[in-house]
Amino acid sequence: MEVLFQKEKQALCHLTTLKEKITTVWDRIAQLLEEQLPEEMPEDEKSNMIAVRNANLIRMFQSYDSLEADLKDSIQKAEAIDLEIMKTINEQKKILEEVELEKMRLMEKLPEETRTEFTQKLEKMKKQPCIIKTPD
Repeated sequence: MEVLFQKEKQALCHLTTLKEKITTVWDRIAQLLEEQLPEEMPEDEKSNMIAVRNANLIRMFQSYDSLEADLKDSIQKAEAIDLEIMKTINEQKKILEEVELEKMRLMEKLPEETRTEFTQKLEKMKKQPCIIKTPD
């Protein structure tokens, strides 16, 4: 059971880290857009473009073609990073689905009083902070 708890916690922590990475990538693009969009651009269009966190949607703006090449390159790189992170997020979600199925199988085998203990332990574990292991 402990291994199952650890596997779930690790996947949940990894998901949190990945979501933070995606946010950081798109926050950087928003900052670049804010710094580099032309002043004559209508304010509504500018704020909408800055708020978008998807390269395909950014490309749909009429003003996209007039952006500097380095900004377009940054958007393209952000898109590639986003896609890679999303693949990993999907992998982690699959792990969580597998863990959930395994938990259900275990719960079916446990007596009622042990189920409650199992559920309480799981909830306590979920509330513990993530410990990010960094390479030495």
